[in-house]
Amino acid sequence: MFKKVVFLVLFFVLCFSALTVEVSAYNYPNGTKAKIGDILITSDAASKGIVGHSGIVTSANQYLEIRGEGYYPEIRNLSKWFDYKSKPTKVIRIASSKKAEAAGLYARLSKGSKTPYKITMNLLDNKYTYCSKLVYQAYAFGTSGVFPILEGSYFWPPYNFLHSRMYLSGSKPKAVYSKGFTFRGGDL
Repeated sequence: MFKKVVFLVLFFVLCFSALTVEVSAYNYPNGTKAKIGDILITSDAASKGIVGHSGIVTSANQYLEIRGEGYYPEIRNLSKWFDYKSKPTKVIRIASSKKAEAAGLYARLSKGSKTPYKITMNLLDNKYTYCSKLVYQAYAFGTSGVFPILEGSYFWPPYNFLHSRMYLSGSKPKAVYSKGFTFRGGDL
């Protein structure tokens, strides 16, 4: 019972802090304010032959990512993402702020899981994770109606977030920031 009460208190504190911090939100280099649930994609990273990297904004000033083998999911300041070698980035935002906030909150609360990095073909398991799987699971488990629930053997690369066809209808994803991005595919 005590654990449930503590969890509920933490949940409401996080929700309240997410609402009150909006005034001091991080501004992307184009001046657009960061919003919880924004999807960050870059074309400057490579791991095991897969190009690109992704993360999800978990508060007005922070994001969740896993940097690769030997790392665990961690929450970092958004300035780190953009300060690192002027990282080429696209930021994708879905239309429903409620769904985006739910996904960002799910990602923030699940961060402490100490899930090790490993690219696997099961998007629904929590034994291992990789950058784009973290974002996919935040939207698949933290809310509904943004991405399809893919059971079986599936891999979700970072560039899937750049294709509007990967989102369920009604999500209305759009790019709110783009700079220096070298990947030519996708329609966002």
